[in-house]
Amino acid sequence: MPHSKKALLGVVIWFQENGWMNVELMKRYIDYLNCMRSSNSQSRFPAIMVFDFFRKHLKESVKEKF
Repeated sequence: MPHSKKALLGVVIWFQENGWMNVELMKRYIDYLNCMRSSNSQSRFPAIMVFDFFRKHLKESVKEKF
């Protein structure tokens, strides 16, 4: 994302230097989502996350996080 661009209020943007998702970033993202759901009392409601078949999304450690 260019430095001159700003995200809309409430939009969270995650990225890393090489532009590719990796296992550690994916697990941090899952932790973030769980934290947000807990702090907003949303954890009592069912949720679903949809993601593609990118290899890093299918690692066992990522699936365990879910």
